[in-house]
Amino acid sequence: MKIGPNILRTFRAAVLGAIFALISAASGRAQILLTVDITKPDAVVFTATGNGPSTSVGSYTFYDGIDLVNFFTANVTTDDFFPATPTTLTTGDGSSGTLFDSGASTESAGEGDDVDLSLFTNNEGAPTMSFTTGQPALTGALTLNLSGQPLPSVGTSNALLAGYYAVSGTTPIGSYVVVEAPEPSTGTMIAVGFLTLAVARSRRIRA
Repeated sequence: MKIGPNILRTFRAAVLGAIFALISAASGRAQILLTVDITKPDAVVFTATGNGPSTSVGSYTFYDGIDLVNFFTANVTTDDFFPATPTTLTTGDGSSGTLFDSGASTESAGEGDDVDLSLFTNNEGAPTMSFTTGQPALTGALTLNLSGQPLPSVGTSNALLAGYYAVSGTTPIGSYVVVEAPEPSTGTMIAVGFLTLAVARSRRIRA
């Protein structure tokens, strides 16, 4: 079975997210709910870590979405709407079956510049989101083409909010962290090669 590059990037981001989650828990920081893999700017992957929110929230819709505070390093004035291709990202309970399908730059509270990144469902009639402590806040992953945008550096971590500042207000539910998934090492690739040869040889012997 062939494994596509998008699946590998998502898997590596999830592993890195789990590591950062352990670090954040040990240091008392807000739980990391999303990892952001910026390895390829034209395919930035947002992956849920499976951690629970810091508080239970049920007052915002999927159209309000979630807000990554100070994600961009400069004001985004053009191309501020980014369709998600593909997406499986949704809230942890999954009860509505609604997916976050878009991203947009948005104003950070009190700053006046479009430096936050909002992930949301591009439908004003979208249902209410539900975040419950003790349950995963988010599941799945979402990919955006952010090529040419002022992306944050690896290791950047900031607040993740539920809601949309300009319309519904926001509530902190956790944090996000920016990662860059390393390419497989030469040793790993050699090991995979030997394993593939061993499996092929085993199949020939059984035949």
